[in-house]
Amino acid sequence: MDLKRFINSRAVYEYWQEIGYTPDSLGAAWLVYNSKKATLNEQIEAWREIARTMPDMKIPRIDRQTQYDSLHAFLKDYSDILLRFIAGFYESDAQSIYVVQEYCEGRFYDDEANLLVFGSMDEIKNYYKQDDDPPQFYKVVKKRFAERFGPEILLNGDFEPVYSSYWVLCLEDEEECDIELAFNNLFCDFPVPFKKGDIVYIPALDEADTEHTLGPTVVINADYKRHNKRSIEYYDSWDMDIYGCTLDPGGFLFSETFGNYMDMEYYKGGFDRKLEIIRLVSLFLLGEINADLFANSYFILQLKDVIKTAMPFGYSDETLYSLGLVEEDE
Repeated sequence: MDLKRFINSRAVYEYWQEIGYTPDSLGAAWLVYNSKKATLNEQIEAWREIARTMPDMKIPRIDRQTQYDSLHAFLKDYSDILLRFIAGFYESDAQSIYVVQEYCEGRFYDDEANLLVFGSMDEIKNYYKQDDDPPQFYKVVKKRFAERFGPEILLNGDFEPVYSSYWVLCLEDEEECDIELAFNNLFCDFPVPFKKGDIVYIPALDEADTEHTLGPTVVINADYKRHNKRSIEYYDSWDMDIYGCTLDPGGFLFSETFGNYMDMEYYKGGFDRKLEIIRLVSLFLLGEINADLFANSYFILQLKDVIKTAMPFGYSDETLYSLGLVEEDE
């Protein structure tokens, strides 16, 4: 089975090609589930192809009541749940409204001023047909009156359901909930190319966006066996992450686990003054600069950021430049 179109990370795909790696049936099914661009119909057809052409296997039982000895049977049940859910979601009723959030600049705008309300999915489709420049993605939430939350799906620019792992199904049947959460409870031991010192990021849904889901981050550790102390039998998809270092909105460094590494790419963009700090961390972790050079460079870069706000009010940019405190283009 050709899984290329379902693998979110080009870097991971190219690495697998280089080392000759092919995932097993369970890994293939998870890749289809995690795909950002595949439509629901493409996902279901891919799961059917996995059942037809790849070996059956048992699904590990992790925090679930429902046990499956057959991946093939699970994929059929999981597909049926999604199809029933989407049919019910599209069925309008007098007690529900559809709230639309448009995707722009790397995020869905959820402030009230940007929310659009409709009575049916057909109304939404007809509304955007008249738009000369429609969004590439929509989040649609189906809410009953007086309820704060409701099920939600993601649609692409062609109004097709996509990225089903992003959905909120709000299922009431306990067994269906157990099945629906099964992919999140899976840990797939995929080989990844990222290593200590690499600078990575997670692209936005629209790869043309400059605002990414995860901005440039330096990998400290991409090996779950090193930074996660739990036994691997208790891992789930939340453990498919990297431990890295990035910048907070104020420009200060902090370390955290960031995921999912199956969505990540190597960062090859430019470095402004703030992002230059990220490059310094990378060089330090790679052993290309020593600790004192890193510390002094970090201090200077941070100092330049606060000069304008730290200086008493009234000094012009020209004065600061003449004193050598800022660069001319700052």
